[in-house]
Amino acid sequence: MNPRRVHKLMSSHFVTTDAAKAEWTNLVDEHGLLMESRAQVLLLDHFIERGAEEVLIEVQRKVGTRVLIDEVIPYVRGHVGRSNIRIANREFFVFAEVAINGVARSWQMTQ
Repeated sequence: MNPRRVHKLMSSHFVTTDAAKAEWTNLVDEHGLLMESRAQVLLLDHFIERGAEEVLIEVQRKVGTRVLIDEVIPYVRGHVGRSNIRIANREFFVFAEVAINGVARSWQMTQ
Protein backbone atom coordinates (compact mmCIF):
# COMPACT_ATOMS: atom_id res chain seq x y z
CA MET A 1 0.00 0.00 0.00
CA ASN A 2 1.21 3.47 -0.84
CA PRO A 3 2.72 5.25 2.22
CA ARG A 4 0.85 8.45 1.36
CA ARG A 5 -2.44 6.56 1.37
CA VAL A 6 -1.57 5.01 4.75
CA HIS A 7 -0.70 8.47 6.13
CA LYS A 8 -3.97 9.93 4.86
CA LEU A 9 -6.00 7.08 6.38
CA MET A 10 -4.16 7.26 9.70
CA SER A 11 -4.46 11.05 9.88
CA SER A 12 -8.20 10.97 9.37
CA HIS A 13 -9.15 7.79 11.26
CA PHE A 14 -6.55 7.00 13.96
CA VAL A 15 -8.35 7.55 17.26
CA THR A 16 -6.19 8.95 20.01
CA THR A 17 -6.90 8.74 23.67
CA ASP A 18 -5.37 10.76 26.50
CA ALA A 19 -1.78 9.51 26.28
CA ALA A 20 -0.87 10.96 29.68
CA LYS A 21 -3.52 8.84 31.38
CA ALA A 22 -2.85 5.69 29.36
CA GLU A 23 -0.96 2.67 30.62
CA TRP A 24 2.33 2.44 28.73
CA THR A 25 4.59 -0.63 28.70
CA ASN A 26 8.29 -0.69 27.87
CA LEU A 27 9.00 -2.87 24.82
CA VAL A 28 12.76 -2.42 24.49
CA ASP A 29 15.66 -3.77 26.50
CA GLU A 30 18.64 -1.81 27.84
CA HIS A 31 20.21 -1.92 24.35
CA GLY A 32 17.14 -0.50 22.63
CA LEU A 33 16.21 -3.85 21.07
CA LEU A 34 12.59 -4.93 20.85
CA MET A 35 11.54 -7.52 23.43
CA GLU A 36 9.48 -9.55 21.00
CA SER A 37 7.48 -11.70 23.43
CA ARG A 38 6.30 -8.59 25.28
CA ALA A 39 5.58 -6.80 22.00
CA GLN A 40 3.60 -9.79 20.76
CA VAL A 41 1.26 -9.62 23.76
CA LEU A 42 0.89 -5.85 23.99
CA LEU A 43 0.72 -4.97 20.31
CA LEU A 44 -1.12 -7.91 18.81
CA ASP A 45 -3.55 -9.39 21.33
CA HIS A 46 -6.34 -6.89 20.67
CA PHE A 47 -5.98 -7.32 16.91
CA ILE A 48 -5.99 -11.12 17.10
CA GLU A 49 -8.98 -11.14 19.48
CA ARG A 50 -10.93 -9.11 16.92
CA GLY A 51 -9.92 -11.38 14.03
CA ALA A 52 -7.60 -8.96 12.23
CA GLU A 53 -5.52 -10.66 9.56
CA GLU A 54 -3.72 -7.50 8.48
CA VAL A 55 -3.11 -4.03 9.86
CA LEU A 56 -1.97 -0.62 8.71
CA ILE A 57 1.31 0.63 10.15
CA GLU A 58 2.61 4.18 9.89
CA VAL A 59 6.12 5.05 10.99
CA GLN A 60 6.42 8.46 9.36
CA ARG A 61 4.45 10.39 6.79
CA LYS A 62 6.38 8.68 3.99
CA VAL A 63 6.87 5.30 5.68
CA GLY A 64 3.79 3.17 6.10
CA THR A 65 2.18 0.07 4.69
CA ARG A 66 -0.34 -2.69 5.17
CA VAL A 67 1.09 -5.90 6.65
CA LEU A 68 -0.21 -9.29 7.66
CA ILE A 69 -0.56 -9.74 11.41
CA ASP A 70 2.41 -12.16 11.44
CA GLU A 71 4.64 -9.44 9.94
CA VAL A 72 3.91 -6.73 12.52
CA ILE A 73 6.66 -7.63 15.00
CA PRO A 74 9.44 -7.84 12.37
CA TYR A 75 8.25 -4.53 10.90
CA VAL A 76 8.19 -2.82 14.29
CA ARG A 77 11.61 -4.31 15.13
CA GLY A 78 13.05 -2.54 12.10
CA HIS A 79 11.66 0.87 13.10
CA VAL A 80 11.50 0.97 16.91
CA GLY A 81 13.49 3.84 18.39
CA ARG A 82 13.54 5.81 15.14
CA SER A 83 10.06 7.29 15.14
CA ASN A 84 6.62 6.95 16.69
CA ILE A 85 4.75 4.00 15.20
CA ARG A 86 0.98 3.84 14.84
CA ILE A 87 -0.90 0.62 14.11
CA ALA A 88 -4.60 0.16 13.33
CA ASN A 89 -6.84 -2.48 11.89
CA ARG A 90 -8.50 -1.72 8.54
CA GLU A 91 -11.79 -0.83 10.23
CA PHE A 92 -10.08 1.57 12.68
CA PHE A 93 -11.43 0.22 15.94
CA VAL A 94 -8.26 -1.48 17.27
CA PHE A 95 -5.15 0.65 17.80
CA ALA A 96 -1.59 0.43 19.06
CA GLU A 97 1.14 3.00 19.37
CA VAL A 98 4.87 2.64 19.99
CA ALA A 99 6.61 5.85 21.06
CA ILE A 100 10.10 6.68 19.87
CA ASN A 101 11.46 5.80 23.34
CA GLY A 102 10.15 2.21 23.06
CA VAL A 103 7.11 2.39 25.30
CA ALA A 104 3.80 1.25 23.85
CA ARG A 105 0.09 1.02 24.46
CA SER A 106 -2.88 -0.54 22.74
CA TRP A 107 -6.62 -0.09 22.96
CA GLN A 108 -9.83 -0.85 21.17
CA MET A 109 -13.01 1.07 20.54
CA THR A 110 -16.51 -0.33 20.45
CA GLN A 111 -17.75 -1.11 16.98
